[in-house]
Amino acid sequence: EEDNLSALIDYCLTQFPGNEPPEDAPGREEPAVRLMHQVVERMADLAASYMVAGFVHGVLNTDNMNITGESFDYGPWRWLPTWDPSFTAAYFDHTGLYAFGRQPEALHWNCGQFAIALRLIADSEPLVEALNRFGPLYMENIARRWCWRMGVQPRGGEADGQLVALCEKAMREGGHGPDAFFFAHRGGRASDQTPRELSEALSAYKPAGTGHDYWSDDAPQSMLIEEVEAIWSAIDERDDWAPLMAKVDALRRMGEAHGAPPVPAGHT
Repeated sequence: EEDNLSALIDYCLTQFPGNEPPEDAPGREEPAVRLMHQVVERMADLAASYMVAGFVHGVLNTDNMNITGESFDYGPWRWLPTWDPSFTAAYFDHTGLYAFGRQPEALHWNCGQFAIALRLIADSEPLVEALNRFGPLYMENIARRWCWRMGVQPRGGEADGQLVALCEKAMREGGHGPDAFFFAHRGGRASDQTPRELSEALSAYKPAGTGHDYWSDDAPQSMLIEEVEAIWSAIDERDDWAPLMAKVDALRRMGEAHGAPPVPAGHT
């Protein structure tokens, strides 16, 4: 149904406006190609947002996300207890298809399926060129979101990429979870337990944002499954909603401490 697909693409471009493709992008004037570029930008940033948050979606099928860069139907989602790329959330994911560390790969694959659908009305070359932007855009968004969560001012591609790699290494080798790690190193602060190489890298970064008493708490807020189940049990067994309300208040306070979140990519 070529006419209907064209009408749907025009609707999406109008209702959910995004950035124009790069100047040297082939076929950049074609509506289908423009939409493909926008979706790739949004999906690359969505993947980065998962990784920086330590979030595991669980069922990253093509029908669980849309062209606006949003996802839904999380299924058996989880937040990482420790930085483990092989961690899976879905009890039925025996092969690790949607493991934490494979989420960017899954979203990239989904973008590829979107390109296949657009092949009905567009040539493959410009769609592939748009798809090939996913990797660099993902790394760019990882860096900006990582610096935001650490509360430091970005220093640029190479330096920020090295910082991310050193942080991942420290979490993986130390068995740390992202919530505790980012909390401990907020504003670029280090401790005696911080690996020397990471401590040296952090010393080159300047703190960003304003202070908040949250950063002086004994421990950060998190949403690990054990706490989620405990909150639900209080509701299910005793109709006690107090733990949930207390958690909501605590998370809102955490949000205030972090400040305004990064603006999602791929939108005007």
